[in-house]
Amino acid sequence: MQKTWHIIADANSFYASVEKVFRPELRDKPVVVLSNNDGIIVALSPEAKAIGLKRGDAYHLIKDLAQKHDTQFFSSNFILYYDFSRRIEQIIRRNFEHVEKYSIDEMFITYYSSLNVNDLRKILSKVRQEILDETKIKVSFGAAPTKTLAKVMNQYSKKDNRYNGVSILHDMSKLKTALEKFFVGDVWGIGRQSTKKLETYNIRTAWEFSQRNDAWIRKNFNITGLRTAKELRGVPVVQIGDITESKQSILCSRSFPKAIENVDDIRAALADFVEEVGEKLRKQQSVCRNVSVFVVTAAPKHRIHGDSFWTQVELPYFANDTITLTRSAMIGLQLLLKPGVKYKKAGVTVTNLIPETNLQFNLWQDTSKILKFRTLYKKIDFVNTSVGYVRLGVQNPDNAVHAFRQNLKSPNYTTDIRQVPKIDMDKPLKDSD
Repeated sequence: MQKTWHIIADANSFYASVEKVFRPELRDKPVVVLSNNDGIIVALSPEAKAIGLKRGDAYHLIKDLAQKHDTQFFSSNFILYYDFSRRIEQIIRRNFEHVEKYSIDEMFITYYSSLNVNDLRKILSKVRQEILDETKIKVSFGAAPTKTLAKVMNQYSKKDNRYNGVSILHDMSKLKTALEKFFVGDVWGIGRQSTKKLETYNIRTAWEFSQRNDAWIRKNFNITGLRTAKELRGVPVVQIGDITESKQSILCSRSFPKAIENVDDIRAALADFVEEVGEKLRKQQSVCRNVSVFVVTAAPKHRIHGDSFWTQVELPYFANDTITLTRSAMIGLQLLLKPGVKYKKAGVTVTNLIPETNLQFNLWQDTSKILKFRTLYKKIDFVNTSVGYVRLGVQNPDNAVHAFRQNLKSPNYTTDIRQVPKIDMDKPLKDSD
């Protein structure tokens, strides 16, 4: 009899693991990846967790402690991470037909098969070894009758070496045992506020939550909470979109390291912000109708804060391509800038968002041009997350006065021919190499 398995593949400590691939001397050492501007910890290796470091810790507060343990810090290198993500996805897709990419380091697999659990375990172990051989990244698999339970089993496969990276819930009589040991706050779909609320009802495990009656759960945690409870009971009801709801507005803003007076520099900065907003719009498959621009002046000596100026521009049609968004943003910026004034901050927000699939055109719109832009930016997004950067003329990446501080960034080993690692063939390799 054919059975439906929901499987999740999750790369272990992904960012930190990628940084270790080309630095074998860091194999067993603590590795930390920092946020944009090298501000806080966004990812860390198991060794870094073991010395007490946590995601969200401020770099300047833990720097001395971490260095005592010979910790290696890296600035975020998303080009490198996206390329490794793409390689892992390719390996998974050549082994499975139904794959949904959930995040940069996670993929859901729906597998229809009459194989027994041992055969399924062999298949997942084989794919896991292929990924390790080809990318040097360890991936853990969790399999179960539902996506939420697959996430639970994945946590067991990551934290318990006895599973060898593959954990499968095939016997529902063992469901209670699995959920009684699982903290409710770690359940996929249960956020921080819901966790606090559950603790007021003395509910601390996934099993305790799943056993509450439907009426109580829906009253206190709405339909999303009820779906999660049903999934924990083994009833598949959750789709990816139920968890990753689209944002209704998207903002990108940044304070400049120093006040900017040059108009071209401000335009270049805003164009970079628009590019980031456009990428997020396309990622969630939305289009927008309004673009808002704001700037903040540098504060004069007798004041703490500068003045803020804001304007909104309506697009000629719903769009998500960076060219259309940038044109409108530049119109708005032109209305705000004043000669001789220095600006400390700028930003852009897109609003009036609808799903891309709901977009309808009227008789006066050049639909061929709109669709060409959409196709173009699918290609550009691929290039920007895999092999390099495509920029508009208004942007100035070589002189970005607003650029992130990334003093600890690793090379783009796999996407930039100038940064490919070099090997001296006349030099004998060490055992660690």
